[in-house]
Amino acid sequence: MSSDRLLSLIYYNVFRALVSNMRLLNLDLELMERDDYQSPFLELDSGTCSIDLNSIPSDFQPTLIQRTLPHHPRMDIFPDPVVRDNIILNQRKFEDYPFCMAVIGQDTWHEDDPSQRAGMVVWAEPWNVRNWEITDGFLTKWSWVLKGAGELGSATNSWRGKRGLHPLAFERQSSSR
Repeated sequence: MSSDRLLSLIYYNVFRALVSNMRLLNLDLELMERDDYQSPFLELDSGTCSIDLNSIPSDFQPTLIQRTLPHHPRMDIFPDPVVRDNIILNQRKFEDYPFCMAVIGQDTWHEDDPSQRAGMVVWAEPWNVRNWEITDGFLTKWSWVLKGAGELGSATNSWRGKRGLHPLAFERQSSSR
């Protein structure tokens, strides 16, 4: 299998994982494209939330920021609460399209060097942050999103170690913004 096909398969898997997480959270896939769609976690205190907190994995339990700051539910679909909070807290300057393209490895930032392409890799169940890996290119370009995401950094370096790759320096990269 050529490396281009393998990369396409890896990033298709990330897209599939995010859709799976949307379903896990009972999000309306059709409404996800609308800018006025609000996170159901904002309705927890009113008792009208469409998500049963007892039915979702611990990595998806909403943070105080998710429960109190209005945001689009696209920010709720990552299994790392630190990443979710970083995006929500910076949503005014957050550009979701470039971010989404980078997540699935379809950005053009390092078009000539595939090893530096941004992206994420999902190795198993997408609801578990320990099954996700961040590429070096993604860490470099989106370090502010990953600031403080120690569990995701640990998971990334564990997966990289299994393939004999050097660990990524999350905190050093993340503190640059």
